Amino acid sequence: ARSLGCAAEVIPLPGFGRLADNARGIREWLAARRGRRVTLVSLSKGGADVRAALSTPDAAEVFAGVDAWVSLSGIVHGTALVEWLRARPLRWWAVRAAARAVGVELP
Repeated sequence: ARSLGCAAEVIPLPGFGRLADNARGIREWLAARRGRRVTLVSLSKGGADVRAALSTPDAAEVFAGVDAWVSLSGIVHGTALVEWLRARPLRWWAVRAAARAVGVELP
């Protein structure tokens, strides 16, 4: 977007952050830009983060300046794999350990 002359910002959120925390970050970011027109673009899990932010009671006010939301490969309803893994504590522990080994902290 910047290379085309458009203003663009990245909301500083952790890719593996909890939905509630990332939703709060989105809401705070939008509140800081109140009065500006915004197009949100989300990728992958960012779709679930935006959806969580939209599900709050004050979403109409917070999202008032958002003209559009573009979700690229968004997973807005979660994934059955995570639920399956969390139901199997040993496997979930192994996945978390493997992620930690490569520098990713899972909630």
